[in-house]
Amino acid sequence: MRKNRGREMKFNLLLLCFAMLASTNIYAKTIIIKGSSTVYPISEAVAEEYGKIHRQARVSISVGGTGSGFNALIHNKTDIVNASRAIETSEIKATKQNGVEYVGFAIAYDAIVIAVNKKNTWISQITVDQLHKIWASGSKVLNWKQVDSSLPDSKLSLYSPGTASGTFDYFTHAVNGQSGLIRTDSTRNEDANVLVRGVEGNTGAMGYFGYAYYVNNTNKLRALAVVNNQGKAVFPSQKNALNGTYNPLTRPLFIYVNVKKLRESKEVQNFVKFYFAKAKDLAQEVGYFPLTPKEKEKNIATLRNILKN
Repeated sequence: MRKNRGREMKFNLLLLCFAMLASTNIYAKTIIIKGSSTVYPISEAVAEEYGKIHRQARVSISVGGTGSGFNALIHNKTDIVNASRAIETSEIKATKQNGVEYVGFAIAYDAIVIAVNKKNTWISQITVDQLHKIWASGSKVLNWKQVDSSLPDSKLSLYSPGTASGTFDYFTHAVNGQSGLIRTDSTRNEDANVLVRGVEGNTGAMGYFGYAYYVNNTNKLRALAVVNNQGKAVFPSQKNALNGTYNPLTRPLFIYVNVKKLRESKEVQNFVKFYFAKAKDLAQEVGYFPLTPKEKEKNIATLRNILKN
């Protein structure tokens, strides 16, 4: 009788241990990602695929623009930043002042699309000079005829990412010669989906945003060809972005990772490794363009070196 009770107690203890192990979440840390709405579709796709394999993993992704993502990094409030531009000098200085170490990885390429309403049949291409004329600080261009005399006298409504957006920074530098320099009377929002809806709902509208938001809404929008530095009108596409002819509106996309959290957290390490493994296919799936194999290997080597030290 005592022998049976002893066996029963041992068995119950084993069951308790298994129950405790089962209830313990090995992915106890939520991986926090903040920043760009442009990069969001890639990180969201990676997180979804990661969750299928690691069912207890938790990944939180919020959109507020590249600038807000870097601000969170500066204040040690995110593990990863989605960034549609490189980190700026002032942001680098702020991270150093706060003792935050980071590493940046290019994860895909993008072509910023100049989008118009589907019903706009009067324009198919645009020059950088015309874009500057439209978007310059203090611009008085209010209708399409002011852009070119051959165009109709129709009201021009403008939709732009907000000032925290990396797309805003990149576009204003490429078109107006200085990051942040732009007219103030456009409709602005950090969420590219809001810009898509704005252009879709206004026949005279023009907006700009990442390629993924265009390619997933081709039934609602039309992309303009941009006359490049060589004088050729080129439509945004993977081929034209990667061969350099869609200039000056092709750019790399990034994630920036908090090095301390990367070294201390197996969850963050595993997620970043998974990101590199899946970025090529998932970037294309959501509407962006992949890195070269050499660029991918460079990311893996950089990560390996960080984790060694």
